Amino acid sequence: MKILEESIELVRNSVNIVDVVGQYVQLRKKGKNFWGVCPFHNEKTPSFSVHAEKQIFHCFGCHAGGNVFKFLMDYKKISYPEAIEELAHDIGIQLKYEQSQNIERQSENELLLDFNQEVARLFFDVLYNEPEAQNARDYFASRKLKKATMRSFGLGYAPASRSFLTEKYAGNQQKLDMALTLGLTGKNDNGSYYDRFSGRIIFPIFSPNGRVIGFGGRIMEKRENTGKYLNSPESPIYHKGRVLYGLSHAKDEIRKLDWALLVEGYMDLLSLHQNGIKNVIAVSGTALTDEQVALLSRYTKNVRLLFDADEAGIKASMRSVEILLKRQMNIKIASLPSGEDPDSYINAHSPDEFMEQLDRAVGFLEFQFGFYKKTGKLDDPVTGTEIIRELLKPVALIDDELQRAMYLNSLSEKFNLRGKLLEDELKEIINRNMRTEKQAAIQSAPVFVPGTQRTAIKKEEKQFQNPMEKELIKLLFENEKAIIALINKYIRDDEFTYPPHQKFLEIVFSKFHEDEDISVSSILDNIQDENLSEYLTSLAFEPYAISDEWEKLYPTPSKRESLVRAAIDTIVKFKNIQIDQELKGLNEELKEEKDINKQVEILNHVKDLQDSKKSIKEMLEKNFSRLIEE
Repeated sequence: MKILEESIELVRNSVNIVDVVGQYVQLRKKGKNFWGVCPFHNEKTPSFSVHAEKQIFHCFGCHAGGNVFKFLMDYKKISYPEAIEELAHDIGIQLKYEQSQNIERQSENELLLDFNQEVARLFFDVLYNEPEAQNARDYFASRKLKKATMRSFGLGYAPASRSFLTEKYAGNQQKLDMALTLGLTGKNDNGSYYDRFSGRIIFPIFSPNGRVIGFGGRIMEKRENTGKYLNSPESPIYHKGRVLYGLSHAKDEIRKLDWALLVEGYMDLLSLHQNGIKNVIAVSGTALTDEQVALLSRYTKNVRLLFDADEAGIKASMRSVEILLKRQMNIKIASLPSGEDPDSYINAHSPDEFMEQLDRAVGFLEFQFGFYKKTGKLDDPVTGTEIIRELLKPVALIDDELQRAMYLNSLSEKFNLRGKLLEDELKEIINRNMRTEKQAAIQSAPVFVPGTQRTAIKKEEKQFQNPMEKELIKLLFENEKAIIALINKYIRDDEFTYPPHQKFLEIVFSKFHEDEDISVSSILDNIQDENLSEYLTSLAFEPYAISDEWEKLYPTPSKRESLVRAAIDTIVKFKNIQIDQELKGLNEELKEEKDINKQVEILNHVKDLQDSKKSIKEMLEKNFSRLIEE
């Protein structure tokens, strides 16, 4: 049964996160926060902070963060309800539960996640209990997988019948629709359903917090025109370019050891995990993507690549290097003997021998140079020149100038070339990259049309068109209703361009209008996405900005006065940036326009926008005293 929200709120408001975390982490007060050594990754200098006022924690090293429930979930490896129940028991609160018939309708994504879990259980049961799954059981036995590993990763088997799921849910149209949405089934031209994963061993794909979001399937019997592997298609809950297989099982060990081992396939990962190497993740069904690296960077900046020793595997390593370097990851690449992959090697040797291979990992430049040297292409001046340029491309992605200089020095020695020559070539590559990025930014810029609002553009993580978005979000974290009312009055959520900010604004405004708890700790309970939760927690630890102008005029404001001033200042800046962007577009349009009447129309619109900049500032400053007293 579901715990009533009023009970959750009572528990949340009855405990002090400092007291709870202090039972497991030695905390010392520094300023207004408490600091300690992070329990989620190895560190010597404390970077783990607890904010007593906002009742949240955040590690500036590994980026773990959240409220008191999230801390217990991560520390004790328990579920959200279990964390609530444990705290309630400790402080003597009797929880109230909703009866099943009174449970509110779940969100569409929650329903899809629950359905995936249900189907995963069906496949799991088939693997363990049905005679027709004997070939699958034999296959796993031949790969030396233990039942404990199979159970931990929820491995299963989809019956060969192409109607297993469609017959199972024949009387439930909602579940048939969900199976279709999730790609578990397909639909024939005549409208009949069929199972897509039939006759395959099943690898459930988990989100970082352990929810089943998709499936991978390996065929057991060869079929004509049928691929060996099949992955779930994109769905509302599964985006393959944002998922790393095994991360939910590996993230704690990755944080603890502060490095991750990246391999290619399901079986590689399972065999390594079974043999005690648990900080391992895999890319499956896609080449490594920037979003996957962004996800991994929340847990560590150190990565070792271990792909197959054949030419395809080596090229995959090289392609991954560029993506990793763009996120300023520290990279090493390991190789296995020819003909071996991680699965075969770990099963033929001891874990210690495998770790010896990893310890021989080299930097990406050393690895690439070795690969090209084996091909013999370095001996030819023409191909050798092109290879030098190829080797410089990843170096150009490194921000650290000293590190770049070290790589240049290494290349200079390897090729017996003057450092200045390589430095000039590197500068040209960097400039070319900058020109490419600038051109891409221009092409993705919004189109301004007189009399219309600017078009919101989807940006990559932490890149948003208006920098004041972030400042407004930080102000909303202050749990001040007058500030939320002010921002709600002047800012619409569709004016934000960064999706996490939009989502947060939507939750805050909804809670505000329903007169619900708007504390950071409460809001975080409404966010299921672990990455979004950690990002917002980190923002909550950043102070909101107050302009120098305000500081000079009012050097010693009260907290409320400071908040109101910051909110007014930020809203004005936010609106001004919007208007300036539109004015820039209009001025460009004016240069190109030949029609005198349209020129006049544009100039009138420019004047209206300039007047609106003044009116916004005057209106907000005029109401300053009233806002302070409210």
